Amino acid sequence: MSSTIYFGAITDMENNTSKAVVTINEKDNVYLLKCTGVWTLNNIADAASALKNISQTIVRQSNVSWDVSLVKEFDSVGVILLLQYVKIFKEKKCVVDITGANAAQEKIFMLFQKEVEKTKISTPERHLISDTFEKIGKKTVSSLLDSVQFISFLGKVLSL
Repeated sequence: MSSTIYFGAITDMENNTSKAVVTINEKDNVYLLKCTGVWTLNNIADAASALKNISQTIVRQSNVSWDVSLVKEFDSVGVILLLQYVKIFKEKKCVVDITGANAAQEKIFMLFQKEVEKTKISTPERHLISDTFEKIGKKTVSSLLDSVQFISFLGKVLSL
């Protein structure tokens, strides 16, 4: 059985920038992950959430081939994200192979590989309470700024 799942967004129409995209094809416990776009700090959010979902999809003791040939640009954040998920897949006893990397990408992978292997992976979970307080704080500050602008406007109108 073969299936294709698409994760991420292809482009951001407002900024006309390419975002990081991950697609996955599966056939007989062999997974092909194909990365495209720009894997930098500003563009990595979609790929990060996609990889979290993909990591739950990939079963133990599978073969994972990770194609990065269509990635336009990597920075340290993109490389670390990719290598962290390579580590997660290896912890699931998967055989992981990164293909399509050019010489510059391979150098940056090797540079960060040792550090990622030493690092314990943890993903902080956001809590509903902290999200609620964050929203209340933003609305309070927004209302306060609106009030200051209104009082300033009234002062100018009354001084005429």
